[in-house]
Amino acid sequence: MSLFRYAPNLRSPVAHSRSGRVLLDDEPHELKLWDVVRVAPEVVRAFESGPDGLEVVAIGGPKPEAGDGVMGSANWPEG
Repeated sequence: MSLFRYAPNLRSPVAHSRSGRVLLDDEPHELKLWDVVRVAPEVVRAFESGPDGLEVVAIGGPKPEAGDGVMGSANWPEG
């Protein structure tokens, strides 16, 4: 289990009680207080906080010793 706190108005530059957005395979989705999002391991994801910041609790299975993430660019649409 991990807790991520994003500063206000921060956009995650890489794929991997507040409002914000989540980018799932290049498709943005609005987030609001108490939203729960299940993300399959193969889905590329990134987060963007709103003016009040964003807190994300991530829960996953065992992590391989060599790691399991592949870093890449987040393709946020403009606007």
